[in-house]
Amino acid sequence: MSNILMNRTRTRILRVLLMDGPATCPALSSELRVSLSTVRRHLNLMTSVGLVERTHDRQFRARPEKVRREAEAMSAGLLNGTTPPGS
Repeated sequence: MSNILMNRTRTRILRVLLMDGPATCPALSSELRVSLSTVRRHLNLMTSVGLVERTHDRQFRARPEKVRREAEAMSAGLLNGTTPPGS
């Protein structure tokens, strides 16, 4: 499991990428109505832990298998009363 804690903005970004496919920072910023710098910051963080990857055409896409594993690990931690590393 990565050392990333999910928050509302990261969850919303992932949801868009998973449902609609790859997107650019400006497109995500417009759709989610958050600043471009906020989208970039969250995408960079999620890219660094492997939840998202950057394509050759400046778009970002979610890595569904990695997202699923992360969600399962977080869920298991909540059910077991443990906290994720780095929290």
